[in-house]
Amino acid sequence: MSVPRAPHGTRRDRRQAASSSPYSSTASVVSMAEPDRAARPVTHQGPRIAPDTGSVRIVRGETGGRQVSGSSGEPALEQLKDLFARRGYRRFDLLGEGMEGVVFALGDGHVGKLWFRRQPAELRVIKDFYEHLGSQDLPFAVPRMVDVDEVRGRGVTIEHELPGRNLRDAVAAGDISVETAGTCMLTVVTALARTTGSESARRLTVLDEPAPMWQGSDTWAGALRALVDRRVAAFGPVLANAVDRFDEKVARVRHLVDGLRPCRTVTMHGDLVPANVLVTPAGEPATLLDWGFLSTEADPAFEASIAAGVFDMYGPAARSLDDEWVETLCRLFGHTRHQLLVYRAVYALLTSNSYDAEGKDGHFAWCAVALNRPDITEALWSDCGAA
Repeated sequence: MSVPRAPHGTRRDRRQAASSSPYSSTASVVSMAEPDRAARPVTHQGPRIAPDTGSVRIVRGETGGRQVSGSSGEPALEQLKDLFARRGYRRFDLLGEGMEGVVFALGDGHVGKLWFRRQPAELRVIKDFYEHLGSQDLPFAVPRMVDVDEVRGRGVTIEHELPGRNLRDAVAAGDISVETAGTCMLTVVTALARTTGSESARRLTVLDEPAPMWQGSDTWAGALRALVDRRVAAFGPVLANAVDRFDEKVARVRHLVDGLRPCRTVTMHGDLVPANVLVTPAGEPATLLDWGFLSTEADPAFEASIAAGVFDMYGPAARSLDDEWVETLCRLFGHTRHQLLVYRAVYALLTSNSYDAEGKDGHFAWCAVALNRPDITEALWSDCGAA
């Protein structure tokens, strides 16, 4: 599979925090395949310890940052340091910011993470999910929690430090070829397609949802349909302004999702961008990071559709690469092109406003373009079935 090199440096990363690995000191903010959706220059300065408040401040270039401080009711730096010290860790080095928290090197092969939103009860569900991942005989490492605690009601975890170098960064530096990167990502998709689902995966929340995606449903189609309905109710008015025949397309998505046939479900990552993969020097997958954005139990064709679309979302050859991925995944796994295109429409509806409720970022624009694509529109009006 040929993977074109993406441009660098002119846009902020689609998801600046998530695309830099909190577990690897080699992580940076320049995305191999995902320049940011807001299309603004970046002067990212990275995480800092703010001496004036004794807090952790995450500085995100011209957009500012978030502060974790006692004055705002959030855990102060010294309280975190004391918590880790009571667990026997004397090292406390700030590594960086992930999508959902700030990460510190603790030594002895462990890292500590302060979570921005997740509470201890939810983190224990994630801990169970990580244990399920660890039982799947995957050819790469996945996160593992050692302990779950809290400081002032904020979730804190101790996790195993994970090996590898950020794939996006390795390609950007010229140390890994783009062809090798494509092979690496295909290996990850293949491994995940062989997993099994689990109760812990069905208990996960996705996106910014307050309850588990599968809550109240006992089938994949039912869980997916309910999520589509909630996202359309929340963000449909915004998306309708950018998508032709929006209401008709939503009706067709609902019709096709309702018609999904029962299928084998697997553990889905849901965000297989190169920035979420750490690799060996040879470019083989060493670790798959950043579970949680859209992680759940799902039809493996949904993961395949997402992977094909997000490998390179904004590069000059993004569309041709997308088509190549779709063709390859259909050949390898027996999916149909219609199936993957319908699931792409579903993904666009679900995630369009994940980063900006008003739809003023690049991801929203990408989702709107996807929903307006002639081939996706044609697939929605076909009754071949999405599975």
